[in-house]
Amino acid sequence: MSLTREQERKWEELDTFFKNNSKYYKKLDNTDITFTVWKQGAAGDFIVSLFLHNLLLDLDLAKYEASANLYYENRYPQLTPCIETRIDSAIYVQNQTVFDLEKRDTQHFNKMVNAFLIYKKLQIPDDLADTDLDAIFSNAFITSFKYQNINPMASHHLPIIPFFYYKNFNKVKIILIESDNKPTQQYLELLATIKRHASGTLKFLGPSEMIEFERFTEQETIEVANEIREVYYNITKNLNEKVSDAIIAELLVNCVGDDEFKTIGLETALRKKITEYLIEIESIDLNKTEIVTPPDKWRITARPISGMMDEFPKTQFYRVRYEDLIIHKDPDAIKLLMSLYNANNTVEFYQEQIQHYHNRNISMVRKVKELLTNLVMEMSYDYRTTK
Repeated sequence: MSLTREQERKWEELDTFFKNNSKYYKKLDNTDITFTVWKQGAAGDFIVSLFLHNLLLDLDLAKYEASANLYYENRYPQLTPCIETRIDSAIYVQNQTVFDLEKRDTQHFNKMVNAFLIYKKLQIPDDLADTDLDAIFSNAFITSFKYQNINPMASHHLPIIPFFYYKNFNKVKIILIESDNKPTQQYLELLATIKRHASGTLKFLGPSEMIEFERFTEQETIEVANEIREVYYNITKNLNEKVSDAIIAELLVNCVGDDEFKTIGLETALRKKITEYLIEIESIDLNKTEIVTPPDKWRITARPISGMMDEFPKTQFYRVRYEDLIIHKDPDAIKLLMSLYNANNTVEFYQEQIQHYHNRNISMVRKVKELLTNLVMEMSYDYRTTK
């Protein structure tokens, strides 16, 4: 598929910007890097763990945490260097003391906004006076990590900005795990929400972090954020299963998107949100096909579905449909990944492991539906008994 004229202009704009503003323009001496790119929820960490087999066992990580994540959320640990994490870390290491790592100050937040504005959205920030993009990106884009004779990197966005830094981009391979099917996209969004920790949603409630809070005064923001946390802990403390915690946290934050929660109360607003959410996820049917195209505003971003790298050669840009790989366990898709990751198990081995992974996800979604349904019933009963 050819690029639109708007996409071509975006490439030209970025090229001009980095050529004129970066001392590392096309100068970072990269190795044979293999990027795995996927939308959150689309099994990227599992795929990397599976085809770089034994990586999960070879690395001495926080084993208890990794085991807990696998058990509760079927979420695999991030084993390979991840661009988004490395950008965040580069800013921390350069600008904050160890004491400061527990908090996000304004300076750190502004640098994060600028770095991710250009990396994710491909938008050139208006004010770069306090942000050294070269220092951040040159550290984030280069790694010496090697496994199974490849240099793996992970990203939830297409490596468009690395293109302007790498001296040898022809050495880069990109594996895109994608889907243009609406039911699959809804399913992946559900999985992504389940696998995000609730603490990540609740930790940074504030006017600069959540768009819903922008219309509140500072004092109102503090009060609303505290109420969200209080309701969240009151509701989840008696739940035996933690798999629905992240969904509850995000729905609570969504409740303040309008002012209804002020009149009916946050718990009642949450009950309504959960009821609507259940209807939405019950409608997901992975046996149906409804091809969708991304919104126009996404086409000039680094989102995996944007199409901004569609004109790169097929010997460099490899596209694997989530449905083919995870749902149907297609042998050709598996063989392609085996060749790209230098994996040497049998196709049947990978099919079996993928089936196990898919079954665990389906079971987890079923459990979430059950937990949320029971929670709505309990909240409705509590509401009636207090009237």
